[in-house]
Amino acid sequence: MSIQSINPATGETNETCETWDQQTLQQALQDTHDAKQPWAALPIKERCHLMHKAADTLLQRKQEYAEIITREMGKLIGESLAEVEKCASVCQFY
Repeated sequence: MSIQSINPATGETNETCETWDQQTLQQALQDTHDAKQPWAALPIKERCHLMHKAADTLLQRKQEYAEIITREMGKLIGESLAEVEKCASVCQFY
């Protein structure tokens, strides 16, 4: 089975993704769980640095991400740009 991302403005398919079977899903959940401990063990200064780096990446690629949001959700580009900026500010805050 697959899931399609449809551009609501044009009806065109943006991308088709295959769904995961139960084993793949369970592995992804386990990998996420396993990543929690090493992240928690990082000093807060290093975690802050990584979150700020994520914010920088979001802002550097803001236009690219905003265009994806617009294609997938039908938002106006200005709203999509604001959404990426909001995500970056959340990364900076936390």
